[in-house]
Amino acid sequence: MKTLLRLLNKKEILYLVLAGAFVLLAIFLDTSVPGTMKTITSELQSESADVALITNGGLKMLFIAFCSLLAFAGSGYCMARFCSGYLKKIRGAVFDKALRFSAKEVGEFTTAGLIARSTQDVTQLQEFLKGGLLLMLQAPLTAVFIIGRIAGVHRYWTISAICATLAISGVFCFVIIRIMPAIARIQKINDGITNVNREHLSGIRVIRAFNAYNHQRKRLLEKSDELYDREVYYYRNYSVTNPAATMILNVLSVAIYLTGAYIISAESGAARMEYFSNMVVFLSYGTQLIAAFIMMVMALAILPRVLVSVRRIAEVINREPEIKDGPGAEGDGSGVVEFKNVSFRYPGAEKDAISNISFTAHAGETIAIIGATGSGKTTLLNLIPRMYDVTGGQVCVDGEDVRNYVLTDLRNRLGYVPQKGFLFIGTIAGNIGKGENGRFEATLDNIQEAARVGQADEFIRKKEGGYDAEVRRGGSNFSGGQRQRLTISRAVCRDPEIYLFDDSFSALDFKTDRVLRETLRKTASGATIFIVAQRISTIRNADQILVIDQGRLVGKGTHDELMKNCEIYKEIAISQIPEKKNA
Repeated sequence: MKTLLRLLNKKEILYLVLAGAFVLLAIFLDTSVPGTMKTITSELQSESADVALITNGGLKMLFIAFCSLLAFAGSGYCMARFCSGYLKKIRGAVFDKALRFSAKEVGEFTTAGLIARSTQDVTQLQEFLKGGLLLMLQAPLTAVFIIGRIAGVHRYWTISAICATLAISGVFCFVIIRIMPAIARIQKINDGITNVNREHLSGIRVIRAFNAYNHQRKRLLEKSDELYDREVYYYRNYSVTNPAATMILNVLSVAIYLTGAYIISAESGAARMEYFSNMVVFLSYGTQLIAAFIMMVMALAILPRVLVSVRRIAEVINREPEIKDGPGAEGDGSGVVEFKNVSFRYPGAEKDAISNISFTAHAGETIAIIGATGSGKTTLLNLIPRMYDVTGGQVCVDGEDVRNYVLTDLRNRLGYVPQKGFLFIGTIAGNIGKGENGRFEATLDNIQEAARVGQADEFIRKKEGGYDAEVRRGGSNFSGGQRQRLTISRAVCRDPEIYLFDDSFSALDFKTDRVLRETLRKTASGATIFIVAQRISTIRNADQILVIDQGRLVGKGTHDELMKNCEIYKEIAISQIPEKKNA
């Protein structure tokens, strides 16, 4: 809660205070109505009733009710202004923090969990702030005003009101304590259901191809059954509140009647009439008191969920990313990448994914990385942009440890193409020119030139709309090869000093692969290029080829050198180029 409170600014606090002041005014006016009613009741019992006085009393009650309505409208307006600005900042804080998380932290929270925190949890908080907060404020303030107005008239009635307030408060506290653990569990189950649904929709082709529908349905039903049990427990406990509030109202009414009968029977004359009028007024106060608490029940219905949501939001905002900005290295701009005895182990893993790897990549060189699946090629590449931090040794870019750079400065030097080409919703031009490089903003000429280098210009121009053609979520309206060429073009458009291609040519035919690499070599002749690949044809002309086996560097050199002195590389080459068997 403290985390979210720190996001408040003076303007939002002012709106919140004004909303509370309007509620206070509205409650004061509402609790003034029974006092006017007492005057009318007394006048009606008089033998010489003054009609004008009764009429004026009625008009006064209407005026007070209208002013109360305006006060509540004012509080609603202030809360709307407060919520719109405050919740915008909360969403922004969650989004910004999630962008700074490493892959490890995203895995801990899960993608579904982070989505739920920035959408469902913030929406829960929004619904509570818009209505529930004022309702929860209204009930105790109403109780204070009412007890203050009846205190001193007669101790029995005062004691009855206090006991009713304590009783209904006790019931609500008991219910909240009972259902809080269930709400926390419900939120986690909802995350699980979201995760299953996302997985189901993302992998729908695999599910259909393998007839795995029943398996997926069973997973979803297991989560749904667990959610059903928790929801039943929650509503079973929560359902106690309304009957309890009604019972306490009835008991309070009976108590007021019984004590009123006792008090009135002991009086006579004008005092008797006075106490009768007070009894009628106190019945009205009792109804107001219980009605306020019943409205608070509506807020309490979502309060436990809100408290859990606030805690989940705060977990994201409070979590300090493991990968932080360095002190701010400049580097010499050479484009040199050096690995010095680098080791890395994934969190919770029993052994290193890569171990004791050392090499130097000079500016203008092409460094190829090859090895069996799971040998650590992608892991090695991901250490350069600090997707993870090394657990041993150093990775240096431009003569500086990557941990010394501000992250944006480091990544502005890189053009990264992941294994799976991902495109964003928008246009082709928007995707190619996406992101900043700290030096220039991409123009249409830059975008078109990058597309020509990435061998994407030809198919882009054939599309309706050309560079303004629509890109659907994830690039689903493009083939795998087209997505790869567009993501390569996106990296080229940044004009980086270091390129990182993580198996980014696998969906290309051999001719396109060759032409693209030749064009790239001419365009980016001064850049350092890293290529993770499985094809020997893709990497055989590289200046250095690194052979990785089970996380270790077992070979380093040119294609011809490795064919002579690296058995693992030779086996891979022979499996792809049979005629080289005797090389």
